[in-house]
Amino acid sequence: MNEELELVKLELENTNDMIDVKRNPVIESLLSPIKKIPYIGPLLNTAVELKMSEFQRQKENELIDVIMQNKYAVTSEMVNDVEFIINYNRTLEAVRRLATGDKVKFFGNLIKNGYLAGKNIENSQFEEYLNILSSLSYREIEYLTDFLLEASNKGGKIMDESWNAFISKMNSKYNIKNILFWYKRLEATGFIREIVSSSEIMGNALVLEDKSKGYEADDSLFEFYELVLKRDEK
Repeated sequence: MNEELELVKLELENTNDMIDVKRNPVIESLLSPIKKIPYIGPLLNTAVELKMSEFQRQKENELIDVIMQNKYAVTSEMVNDVEFIINYNRTLEAVRRLATGDKVKFFGNLIKNGYLAGKNIENSQFEEYLNILSSLSYREIEYLTDFLLEASNKGGKIMDESWNAFISKMNSKYNIKNILFWYKRLEATGFIREIVSSSEIMGNALVLEDKSKGYEADDSLFEFYELVLKRDEK
């Protein structure tokens, strides 16, 4: 790792240390409401705060590790940009509020590929992606990824029998009864949309009805995948 990259890593770690002076404000904000609950609050002790602090530190270190997995040359201009500094801290705040560490790599990818990969993401797009990552569960992100990888081999669409087979496979993979519910919910992201047939021939009659035939990926999902969801190839 070159010297300038090491300096970038040190700066990120120093930012975390400055925020953590005396007491992590995120930990305090999480514990404060619980401390007010009668009979429960008094049961909290210093060990809980220490455990939470260690958990936060693990997530922060993982975020930095993901960001530093960068094959491009990082310059001082990139990291001294005001927009980068503000959005890095917004990302760090989002990571600190995660109940588990499973989505940290996606937040790291957003910073790494958005700012340190030779191009500068538009701030509006960064905000949109940050909000999407914060609102989706890890499993919902997996649903999107599975759909995209399957649809990529079918012109961006999964329809008819292929769709039925895909739904059956996903139900089995995640051991749930109706994954279709979650794909309908994921339409709100704008990344996927349902393909509906409004008419079909039955005998000699034309019957008008809405009938789901499958789903297709919006172009934005491919971009989101490349920037945020795609794993680095070892």
